[in-house]
Amino acid sequence: MFRSKKETSSVRPSRRPGFPHDRRGLMSPSSPLRPDTCRKPAASTSNGFGLRFTFPLMLGTTMNPVNSSMIATGLAGIAADFHLGPGPAASLVSVLYLCSAVMQPTMGKLAAIFGPRKIFLTGVAILLAGGAIGTLAPGFRILLLSRALIGIGSSACYPAAMALVRRRAERLKTGVPSTVLGNFSIASQIVAVLGLPLGGVLAGAFGWRALFFVNVPLAAFALVFAAKNVERRTRPPNPAASRSRSRPSIPSGSSCSPCPWCACCSSSTTSTTPPGHWGPSRSSRSPRSSGGNGAPPHR
Repeated sequence: MFRSKKETSSVRPSRRPGFPHDRRGLMSPSSPLRPDTCRKPAASTSNGFGLRFTFPLMLGTTMNPVNSSMIATGLAGIAADFHLGPGPAASLVSVLYLCSAVMQPTMGKLAAIFGPRKIFLTGVAILLAGGAIGTLAPGFRILLLSRALIGIGSSACYPAAMALVRRRAERLKTGVPSTVLGNFSIASQIVAVLGLPLGGVLAGAFGWRALFFVNVPLAAFALVFAAKNVERRTRPPNPAASRSRSRPSIPSGSSCSPCPWCACCSSSTTSTTPPGHWGPSRSSRSPRSSGGNGAPPHR
């Protein structure tokens, strides 16, 4: 009936997982909890805006300023090869600015309609095609077409990239980090400055066709990494369809009392009938049904 001292000493208290214990195995309320039980979730802004996400976007946005400044070093060689004057050769500069000024707001509107990821990838693909056409251009008109395609493709990258950054911030429920916007601005300014010496080196070593060929590997790199690291946007559920699925069905031949959650009478009155009750509420009963004096009817 009674346990001996030896038997009671051999019985060990049970341990509860997730709570601190002392040396004897008992829970000690004064001791702190284990580190894994009170671990806070890591901040998602650093993981959401890492280099895998921002680097292909920054690379795509810098292709417009680098092509704007880099072509100036190859105008003399282009004019000599196609027997042109300085005026027609300078049209290679103006055609890119013209296409950029017209297509950049247009691409921003298209990104809002079709999605920024599709517009960004399409713009980078057009940029790649323009660089390849310019590298193999047999005449000056094909070269003008190549510059127009480069202007159209590079002008689609900046508004689509800004929309992708904003969409990632909305998905993470955080604001857009100022460092991300600063990195985009600094990258565009630095590349615009480095475009002239880079174009001089390429044109002096490989000729003016290298100014167009440099777009091919850079655009291919941005296209592959953006397609891999920029996720597709999942469509949100249709609220009208969810309300129609959650609305209870009314039996045939029965009358629906005025209630705020029913579609047929939500606009006419506001009642306090609980959900699931389809009969007339007590407040809406007529005095005739209640016996004339407000008393409940006899059954």
